[in-house]
Amino acid sequence: MDPRMKSQLERAIIVFGIGFLLFQVWHNMARRSAGGSTSSGSAPAQVMAGLRKMNDIDSRYANALGSTVEVDQPGPTTSLTPPVEYTASNLRDPMASLLPKPEEHPPVDVPAPVAQQQPTPPPPPKPPAVALEGILWTSAGSKALIDGQVYSVGDHIKDATIVSIDRGGVVVDVQGTRFAMTFPFHREGAQ
Repeated sequence: MDPRMKSQLERAIIVFGIGFLLFQVWHNMARRSAGGSTSSGSAPAQVMAGLRKMNDIDSRYANALGSTVEVDQPGPTTSLTPPVEYTASNLRDPMASLLPKPEEHPPVDVPAPVAQQQPTPPPPPKPPAVALEGILWTSAGSKALIDGQVYSVGDHIKDATIVSIDRGGVVVDVQGTRFAMTFPFHREGAQ
């Protein structure tokens, strides 16, 4: 018989015997706590009896094998796989880019863009330089008294057009921008 196989078999028998012994102790203690009695006595006596049984099994096993078989001391084991040594000398650098390298072109002198002078926007329109003197309510509609003259909606004052006349004042339009003239309204430059 192969010495390795023999030592494995011996270990299995010993483990089985210890397991059997522990089972017997547990079983007898469980019966005792349930009120039953055991025929072989106390727990230490049972353990000793179990050990004697195991010794008998071991001696019978040794007689069955014969005395000519000797167990060799385990020597150096031979592994079926060679030992692995990690060397990264022939492996790819994981941080190196796999993308193609860009072609290098000589620098090209690009002239700076010439700033084109933007035309200056016209200044925002100003309200007309007039003085609102009063508002008249007539059956024909409302009128505004501006600089001593009476005006209606749609009339022109200098470069402004009157859009509306109400109790709050007069709204005029100068080049698309609307201005409200309220009381007292007197612009600089008004007569």
